[in-house]
Amino acid sequence: MNDKVYVANGARAQSAINEFIFSEYGEVDLFFPTVPFKADNFPALEVDIRNLTSNFQVELVWKIQGNPSVFQMPLIQPENNTKLNLISRNPNWQGLIEQIGLRIHPYADLGIKESSENEIFIQSLLLRKTNFVRDYMALLDYWVQFDPPTQGSINHVATKDELQFYSKPLIFIVIFTIIYALTLVLLKTQIRILLLSIIFSWLVIDMVFLLKSFKNSIWLSQTYSSQENQKLPDQDLKTIATQVQILLGYRQQADKDLIREKKIYLLNENKYELFRLIYHLIPVNANYVGQSDEELFESVKAGDYFLVIYPQYSSFKTLGGKLSVYSKNFKVREVGKSSYFSLMEVVK
Repeated sequence: MNDKVYVANGARAQSAINEFIFSEYGEVDLFFPTVPFKADNFPALEVDIRNLTSNFQVELVWKIQGNPSVFQMPLIQPENNTKLNLISRNPNWQGLIEQIGLRIHPYADLGIKESSENEIFIQSLLLRKTNFVRDYMALLDYWVQFDPPTQGSINHVATKDELQFYSKPLIFIVIFTIIYALTLVLLKTQIRILLLSIIFSWLVIDMVFLLKSFKNSIWLSQTYSSQENQKLPDQDLKTIATQVQILLGYRQQADKDLIREKKIYLLNENKYELFRLIYHLIPVNANYVGQSDEELFESVKAGDYFLVIYPQYSSFKTLGGKLSVYSKNFKVREVGKSSYFSLMEVVK
C-alpha cells in the first residue's frame, strides 16, 4: 500500500470539487469521492486551502463503514500554506473509512463580519503515514503558530493538551536545549560560552512569542475598532437570549408551555447571527423575518414581539411608537432595551 492517498489535489480534483462558493448562510459541507481505507494506515492529514478568510473554521468530516454517524474534527486553520493535522488522536478515527470531506462554516466567537460569498480554493487534501522526524518538526504548527485571532489558535489550546508528552512545547524546547548543549560540550566549548549560548537561545524564543503577542494586539485593535467589522460574538448572543427569555416570562422549565405561545420576530441584516440567536432562544417561538417573507408579515398580530439586534446600527427604526419593517408599519411599545437589543410588543 502506498504511504500517501490524495483525496483532492490540483487538476485531479476537477473530477471532484476543488473550488466552491459559500451558501447564503455562510457554510458548506463537502464530501469527496474516496475509496474505503483503514484509518490506522493514515494517521496524518495535510490540508492546503487558499483564500479562506480568518473567521471561517475548517473541520474534517468522515463516515465509518457500518456506522450512519458523521464524525468531525477541527483542523488547524489553513492560512495559504500546508498544515499538518494529527487525526489519529481523535478516538473516532478508526475502522474502515468510507467517505471523507470538509465542513467549512463561520466561527462566531471571533466576532468578525466577513463576506459569506468568498470564493476559496482547495489545493490539496492529503492523507499519509507518519514520519517521526518530519512530524516532530511539524508539531511546531500546534504551538508556534499561536495567534489568538485565528481558529488555529483557539483549536491549539485543546490540541496541545492532547499531544504526546514529548511534543509538548516546554519539552520540545528542553530537548532542543539539551541537544544544543551536548553539541557545544562535544565541541569542547568553554562553560561560559555554553551558558551564554543557552541563555541567548531562550531569549530568542521569548522574543518570538513577544513579537507574536505584539502583532496580535495590533491585529485585534485594527479589526475591532472598525465599525463595519463589529459583530456580536456568540457569548453576547447567549446573553441577549437569556435577557429576552426573562422579559418574556421564562425563568424555569415549568414556563416552557407559556413561552411557546409567544411569537417573536427577529430583525437583523446578518442571517447567520439571527440563526445562532434563534438557537440560543430555545424554547422561545422565534422566527426570522426577511424582506420576501410576506406570509409572515400577514401573520403578525397584537401580542407578538419584534426583537431588533444592535438597534443603534440597525436600519429598523421606531418613530412615534411605530416600527418600520421593510414596507410594513407596526404600532409597538418597547418592553426591554439594552445597547445590544430592543424588544418591542406589537400593539396593533
